[in-house]
This record gives sequence, C-alpha cells and structure tokens, in this order.
Amino acid sequence: MLKRNKLTDHEHSSARRSVIRYPDAPPDLTWTCHICSVERPDRYISVFTHEVVTELGVRLRVNIRYCNDRPDCMADAPTVTMGGL
Repeated sequence: MLKRNKLTDHEHSSARRSVIRYPDAPPDLTWTCHICSVERPDRYISVFTHEVVTELGVRLRVNIRYCNDRPDCMADAPTVTMGGL
C-alpha cells in the first residue's frame, strides 16, 4: 500500500493561497466601467450578466462591467443595455 505524504497545517494553507502568475499578463489589469466610464483596477470591477433575445430569436449574453464599490454603478448595472440589444 502506498503512503501519502501529509502536509503540515502551514504547508496546506500555503498551498491553498498560491497564486498562478502568467508571464504575458499585464501587471496591473484594469477595466472600464460601463456605467461611469472610469478605468479601474481589476479588484474594483464586477460583471453583471443578463440574457438578451434578438429580433431574430438569437439568445445572447451581455456582460456589463460595473464598479463594485460605488453604489450608483451597482444599482444601474442590471438596467444597462449595450448597443441597443
């Protein structure tokens, strides 16, 4: 029977917190809020997704980026439509 190595509590918690770094990724990823049009760091942007059906019956998913720390942006995100969809 094979023995499994058990991680110590410290090693186990460190393994869970490890972050994968991608060499091609920009160091400070930013997004523009679709509500207030301000470019913000990734941690301050969330996405509200809703489904839209076009005139031809095609179902589309529309992703609305909004500031997750600004109440006005959070309140308006569900009501925004993109490009007349």
